[in-house]
Amino acid sequence: MKASALQTFVAVIDGAYILGTAGQPLDVTERQARELLRDGMIVLAEGETLPENKPQAAPKGKQA
Repeated sequence: MKASALQTFVAVIDGAYILGTAGQPLDVTERQARELLRDGMIVLAEGETLPENKPQAAPKGKQA
């Protein structure tokens, strides 16, 4: 997932080091994104969403 760091940080998630520099882009896994979002360290890039936040398709109406 594409994201952007809100601050400078070093995080270890699932044994992987993630180095974030304020304002710089990041490429993270879904699990890493969840943890970093929860801690307020990143924002997702435009168009990126976690599965539970994806817009649902509008149900199709019954046709007569």
